Amino acid sequence: LADTGNISCVGTNEAGENSTTTYLLVVDKPYIRLSPQLSPRLAQQGSLIEVNVGEDLELNVLIEAYPHIVEHRWFTPTSPNTSTQEHKFIRFNNRYHASLQLKRMNIQEQGQYTFYARSNLANAS
Repeated sequence: LADTGNISCVGTNEAGENSTTTYLLVVDKPYIRLSPQLSPRLAQQGSLIEVNVGEDLELNVLIEAYPHIVEHRWFTPTSPNTSTQEHKFIRFNNRYHASLQLKRMNIQEQGQYTFYARSNLANAS
């Protein structure tokens, strides 16, 4: 990354001198890093979260990615998602914030929730 910038080449011989310059952009290897963010008020054991029937729940994931995310979605026990679920996805540079708000949880919504993200060169869930 520190080597990003202009690179010049100068050639000299009996015919004279010529030069050219180009811009070199050094980039990171492709990556996607997911960091679940759970409220400290939730009763949890590892990735297991307990919620009472009728309560609301918000799941949040912070994402760092290069190159940028081109696809993202939540997989839920009730996929396709029901009207009691609200999704948000916010981008700021190479960072993102995904949230899934679950209103008035019911027993059918019990199960595994997975966030999936994909760039053109990497994917993660």
